[in-house]
Amino acid sequence: LVVTLANSWTVAPAVRKTTPYNPLTDFTPISLGIEPLGLIVAHPSFPATNLTELIAYAKKNPGKLAWATSGIGSSWHMNGEMAKIGGGFDVLHAPYQGFGPMIPALLGGQIPVMMITWSVVHPMITGGKMKVLGMTNSDPKFKAIAPPGTQSFADVVPGYQAIPDWVGLAGPAALPSPIVQRVHAAYTKALHQPDVEERMAIDKTLIVASTPEELMARVKAEYARAQDAVKRASIPLQE
Repeated sequence: LVVTLANSWTVAPAVRKTTPYNPLTDFTPISLGIEPLGLIVAHPSFPATNLTELIAYAKKNPGKLAWATSGIGSSWHMNGEMAKIGGGFDVLHAPYQGFGPMIPALLGGQIPVMMITWSVVHPMITGGKMKVLGMTNSDPKFKAIAPPGTQSFADVVPGYQAIPDWVGLAGPAALPSPIVQRVHAAYTKALHQPDVEERMAIDKTLIVASTPEELMARVKAEYARAQDAVKRASIPLQE
């Protein structure tokens, strides 16, 4: 069995020249698991307070604004590129090697804006060291767990649909149906234990357990969306 990030199934195959697997044929989907709240946060000194103001600032200051993500070919990179194309604004993409180095760069003023999950930075948000400009999630259900009044790119960019950063469970290709059903039942039961639900609520992460068919449908749709993002943003394929 494999617990996998969406990035491995929906973005990596779209942005790389080759991968040693095909996300649509080499696995048996079992269930979605969790999906975190993704944020656009800024240094407190940054003049914008929401995404509408961020886009206006970017349009008034072409070539002067940069935002950080966890790397080229990440779902964060894809979401940022699609927001820029749909919104008609430009922001320099500053790719870092994961979330770790992004945080001190923003706190130290080297980068003004970044995209990251709530669970990683909420102590710095509640402590006033960062401020929330918006969220990357386009599904309306995330409005209920985001800070009040948080804009989504979907609110301000026509046609924007996120490539979410979910976690899912799968097995090898052609896994027999009785095994799929048994593992699915155990996995979804574990996800809905009270202590797990409590921790996910603290982390502003939704439990999105699904049927195997729903997981495969999301993989297909979001893989196609990532391929479109790579094409429209002219992102060079990675080795």
